Amino acid sequence: MAQQNPYAQDVEMHAYPTHNPIIALPLPDFLTRVQNTRVQLRTLTTEIQRLATLHQRALSSATPDAVQQETDAVHASAQNSTRLIRESIQNLKEDTENTPETGAGNSLFQQKRAHVETLAREFQGLVRKFLDGERAYKARRRDAIVRQYRVVNPDADEAELREVVEGNGNVFQNAVCSFRSSKLPLPNSAHAPCDVVTSDMGGQQ
Repeated sequence: MAQQNPYAQDVEMHAYPTHNPIIALPLPDFLTRVQNTRVQLRTLTTEIQRLATLHQRALSSATPDAVQQETDAVHASAQNSTRLIRESIQNLKEDTENTPETGAGNSLFQQKRAHVETLAREFQGLVRKFLDGERAYKARRRDAIVRQYRVVNPDADEAELREVVEGNGNVFQNAVCSFRSSKLPLPNSAHAPCDVVTSDMGGQQ
């Protein structure tokens, strides 16, 4: 089932106003916040890489539920990192908007704007990387489920396959147990009980 992905939001970059009575941060304080945001970006990068590793483990394991708890924890942490980064970049953007434009070639305003736009590009690049990884994982997971289901029910039509992929574990379990009762070996799970074989249905949606 399609779910709204919290990673899909980008930081909006609008034209910067040149007049605002709010006092802006001095450059050293601004740069400290920039560095803090870069630390957050590195953390998110690590979390996305870890999710990719966990997805690979789930796809290659006969019991993907074994890695689901860690996957959920890393996913939640990545969501939190994304929220913090978005807030940090938005705060830096607002501070830049409150910085007067002097017209000089390397004004404080221009320096701040360059930092904010660089951070926003890096963040949006991580967003795209995460979404591409999620799409690839879901496609590979669907293919794996379909292949396994066709082994136990080669006559399944597209409607039945869609029901299995979308998470109706009873359909899968009934087919698997029926197949096992025929005393034919299941690939990669010859000695596994039905609930273990059907654990593919418990992966991340």
